[in-house]
Amino acid sequence: MKKTFAIIIILQSLLSLSSYAQNVGFATGEIRYIVDNIQSTTKKTLTLNGGTIWGMNHFIIDMPLDDIIIIYSESSMLGVAYINGTEKNVTFLGTTYAGRGSTNDIQRYRVGTLSYITDIDTSGSLIELQDSTYWYVKPDQRDDVKDWAVGERVILDYSEKFIINLRFNEIASVIRAEVKFIKP
Repeated sequence: MKKTFAIIIILQSLLSLSSYAQNVGFATGEIRYIVDNIQSTTKKTLTLNGGTIWGMNHFIIDMPLDDIIIIYSESSMLGVAYINGTEKNVTFLGTTYAGRGSTNDIQRYRVGTLSYITDIDTSGSLIELQDSTYWYVKPDQRDDVKDWAVGERVILDYSEKFIINLRFNEIASVIRAEVKFIKP
């Protein structure tokens, strides 16, 4: 009994000392993000083609060349990675090039708005976001978008030229739409 109790205390101590945050989440609103590919992996790190290195608190089984989207906080250096539709907590560890290891060293970051799809037509041509804005999808991308669903997390880039679906890791070119009708 004493050995079991000691083992439980040791495990709890080790888990509490983890340098990686658990359940990192982002509310809707302005965010920083990176769209890239995984260049290489070690047991607990990802190196992206853009030169950033991200750590995870579990063994990594993702493969090089996988697409990745990372939403991150400039103040805490913590983020959420979306790899093949799966959310994983990550921590910014540095870069492969000469830098100081701060978010100022992150190349190719973008700014956007994290939101949710509140409505989407069955043809994939019109999307309504949580802020009640409407977006027309370019015709050549509607076949992919029609598989998107209400409630999915998306990023609207600040250029307002594209929306990224985090579950599918798909980008759709969009144009802001003025929709005038009264919902029943």
